[in-house]
Amino acid sequence: NNSNNSNNNNSNNQSPEKVPLLNAEGPALLNAEGPALTLNTAVRRCVEDVLKQRQEKLANLDRNDLPAPMHDSCTSAYLKHRVVESSWELTRFCYGEIVGEDYDEDGDEVVILDNPSPALLGLVSRLYNMGPGFARSRGLGLVALGDEEEHTTRCGQTTKKARHSYASKMVDDHPTVMVKRKLVAPYIGVRGKSGGLNYCVDLLRFRKGFVGTGSARDPIPKHMLFGIFDARHQPHPDFWYQCLPKFMKNSDLGYTYEVNESVCMVQAPQSFASVSKDDDILDVLNGMTFNVMNIIRNRCGGVTSCGTNAVWNIDGAELSGAGRRNKCAPVQEYFDSRTKIEDTASTHLQFSKGKRSVYVHETVSTGIAKLNADYLCAMQRWAEGAVQLFWLQFFEDKNILLLCMGCGVALFWAILYTWLYGPWMKDIVGYNFFCDAEGAATLFTGTEHASCRQLYNMFGNFLYHEIDKVTWRQAEPQYMRLIDFGIMWFVVCLASTLLAMYLSWRGTMPKIVRTLIMMENVSYWLTSCSIFFWVSLTLYMIMAMEPPLMFNVTHFMIFVLCMNIANHGMINEYKTVGGCDEASIWRSQQSYTLAAPLYLMSIIRGTISAWGIIWHRLDKSFWTSSDHGTDVVISVTVWVSLIFLSFIACVGFSIASWLRGMLSGDTGTNIEKQTQVGALCMLGFLAMTVWEPFLTLWGFNKSIDVASRNLEKDWKFVSKVANLLVWWRSKAWIIRYIIDFGMPCLVLTGFLGGGASLISLAVYASTVHGFRS
Repeated sequence: NNSNNSNNNNSNNQSPEKVPLLNAEGPALLNAEGPALTLNTAVRRCVEDVLKQRQEKLANLDRNDLPAPMHDSCTSAYLKHRVVESSWELTRFCYGEIVGEDYDEDGDEVVILDNPSPALLGLVSRLYNMGPGFARSRGLGLVALGDEEEHTTRCGQTTKKARHSYASKMVDDHPTVMVKRKLVAPYIGVRGKSGGLNYCVDLLRFRKGFVGTGSARDPIPKHMLFGIFDARHQPHPDFWYQCLPKFMKNSDLGYTYEVNESVCMVQAPQSFASVSKDDDILDVLNGMTFNVMNIIRNRCGGVTSCGTNAVWNIDGAELSGAGRRNKCAPVQEYFDSRTKIEDTASTHLQFSKGKRSVYVHETVSTGIAKLNADYLCAMQRWAEGAVQLFWLQFFEDKNILLLCMGCGVALFWAILYTWLYGPWMKDIVGYNFFCDAEGAATLFTGTEHASCRQLYNMFGNFLYHEIDKVTWRQAEPQYMRLIDFGIMWFVVCLASTLLAMYLSWRGTMPKIVRTLIMMENVSYWLTSCSIFFWVSLTLYMIMAMEPPLMFNVTHFMIFVLCMNIANHGMINEYKTVGGCDEASIWRSQQSYTLAAPLYLMSIIRGTISAWGIIWHRLDKSFWTSSDHGTDVVISVTVWVSLIFLSFIACVGFSIASWLRGMLSGDTGTNIEKQTQVGALCMLGFLAMTVWEPFLTLWGFNKSIDVASRNLEKDWKFVSKVANLLVWWRSKAWIIRYIIDFGMPCLVLTGFLGGGASLISLAVYASTVHGFRS
């Protein structure tokens, strides 16, 4: 910890005991050498001594590695930056490691600092040279052990605490320093990226010549544009030309422009050099996110920062941490420093204040991509940070926007579940709303409901199997209830659309959508475990040859086809606007399937770390690019290998079952055979989805690239196969259309037979694909 004056600008109304050390000047210290010496000056002299020693040490380093003129030139250039321009920087030279908390002889709380810095030791020595009473008056000195005394806490419990005095001289060669607790502040609040960002913000706030001198009389900076670039990214010369105007707005019909106070951040996309879309197996380019999702989110000002290529509009008078309810992090900070995704967390803080972001869909920066293991580790880190943020914002911050949105989503699902599986209106009041069997009365249409009869007959036009026709005739009341529910749901959707239009007209809808985006950012991992269920379901259907569900596949596939048409229509609209290609969309779906074990790992690790953050105030923001690297790569490799090898094993099992049935004369029922074939098709599509990542993770892709360029005659066949695999990389997105349109159309034609056998394909095409999209 060090005592700093990062609160200078807001310290005018504070009580003296809460003001950091350099603000609590008090009376001047009488120096035997001459004039009065303030504590600020004492600290400065100690720091200057330390800097002088470091400079002399640097100047006297071994010069064998560099020629003398070059060494002197580099040293001189470096020392120009070794300057201290504010009291805030001065105090950062006085630090130590907290090893205990006790009381001093005045009964005040103190912290014991081990391994004190040279400047801190120099300050203590200088104070003692001024007289033995200065240490106690300043609350700063070496530790002199005292006797234990009983201390009563607020809860009435009695504990023993030592009352230490301030020593007058150093008693050994390993000194420890005692400082009144009210005089210290965190030296580094967090070790993660956000800690460095907040340090830069404070440095610019207090350095003379940037924003202010750091004194309480300086005006508080209202607008500080703070650009962030990861070390792997290089901005283009036109970066500010593209981003700066997004912070402005036209205040009249002329050419008068002013800062748009509602814009908190401008985000630009990431682009990478030397990464081909066809070879981007792990979706490093994130084309779906930057070229589709951010285009959509920008419509409501809800683009979340991705950490780099972002510019923040920082208001020195309104730091994000000042309004936060919890005390997990240093009070005054701009970037939320508690989790591993400070970009998303900091954006949420601004959205909660009613501010918005702007997306610049231009290539204004180029970076070096993370590949293979590094990128998989990044995916795990992002998911773990989302889990941390979920627990913090719901249970620590109690973010009112997210709580309301969560309650709204839960209420929606509860109502929908009740309507689908609970009692309908006829079960409660004896009447449906609009439709019922012929001759039955309804609330709004009486006993005549010809339109409902037409809808019911329309279902009969898509039945190709006798069992479906029998079910259709016998289930007229159930079909009418389904139609009645559909009409009522249409009315609800229409009313919701009108409400959304009204809220948009009032300017409220963008805030609601931004809250929904916040909910998505912290909860997307909740659906990650669904893929394990579908894989288990297909294996069960193949082995047991038993369908888990029975219903009319034809009608369901019509619904799937309609949903996919609407889905592709919306994606294609924004795909054209954002310049996204089919390969990027396919890679994003592949990425979701690959990341399933990473999400599972993140749920466990993120929940444990969130517990530490909330209850033990631990710093869980620190990370390295190779965190859990071996575990991450092994888990993903095992997962994709399991899918692919399971498909091969199930093909062998199905062939063996068919041969055994042929020899024994018991081939099973038609439904059993169709169930097994349908589930095998589903597992086959999933295996094709992970085929390219399977080759990449095992390193086969490099061998395939080499074989494709081999022109030797003896390797001609191998070369053709390798070229086919290379060609398939750029055409694998075709599987998406086969699943979404080919299978529904094939089922509707009746080519694959009927019954419940194709339920697995229907579920896969609608649910799994829907989650991945």
